[in-house]
Amino acid sequence: MKKTFLLLSGIGLMLAAGSLAAQQGGFTGPRGNQAANQRAGFTGPSQQRVMTVAEAKRLRDDAKVLLQGRIVSHKYGEIYVFEDASGRIDVDIDDDDWHGQEIGPDDRVEIRGEVDKGMRTLEIDVDSIRKL
Repeated sequence: MKKTFLLLSGIGLMLAAGSLAAQQGGFTGPRGNQAANQRAGFTGPSQQRVMTVAEAKRLRDDAKVLLQGRIVSHKYGEIYVFEDASGRIDVDIDDDDWHGQEIGPDDRVEIRGEVDKGMRTLEIDVDSIRKL
């Protein structure tokens, strides 16, 4: 009886872990698979216009950006390489910004965030990412 209970408990834990893993998302390309929580929000039109990576690179620190393109690779930690027709830029995507989405290098995405200029770095601090 005790062995049956332990066996059933173990199976239940494995099923629960599999269900949780299915809810997580992240980059699925090279070196990727970040976990995230699923959330929902407003999906209607925005006043902000889509800009290019080249335009974003010329903006001041903390300027808001809206970019469309692809995440082509994972560099390290939460840093990824984003690309559009005008060029590439590093993007910082926190684990909770994935919202359960699995995104690969062939997927088009929309990124909202801010320019983050350091002494020797330039990247986009991502507030949200959405698969198009």
